[in-house]
Amino acid sequence: MLLILTYDELGKLIENRTDKVVKFDFVDSSTIKITLPLKVLSAQISPEINIKIVNIKGVLLTMEYTGNSLVNFLGKMALRRIIARQSEPRLLGDLKSRLITINMGLIPKLCDILPIVNLTTIYFTPDNVMVEGSVVEREQGV
Repeated sequence: MLLILTYDELGKLIENRTDKVVKFDFVDSSTIKITLPLKVLSAQISPEINIKIVNIKGVLLTMEYTGNSLVNFLGKMALRRIIARQSEPRLLGDLKSRLITINMGLIPKLCDILPIVNLTTIYFTPDNVMVEGSVVEREQGV
């Protein structure tokens, strides 16, 4: 099973939900560069952050973020805030290694699909995010 999501579709989805315009650029098959305009104090900046898919184990998706020192500083601040506000541990962050692990099993929109689809990999092409998975085999008699 293969789900193909273009960067334009992903950007529009994010814009519709957050009113933020996000730009995606292909780096390699495991990494994309994300540019997000932000207002910091009175200045408008557009930091670039690279997101690399490290692995998928069951419902846990681990990614690594890298960028310049401002991105690393803002990333640590954002992770601290998100982790502190969670009622359930959906997002786990390692502030020293810049690894982020998302427990996809705790995301309401994915709770219906994950029991029947085993996500195997996420990778990038110059125009798309590719999500591969397989249908979970049901045990006979169940």
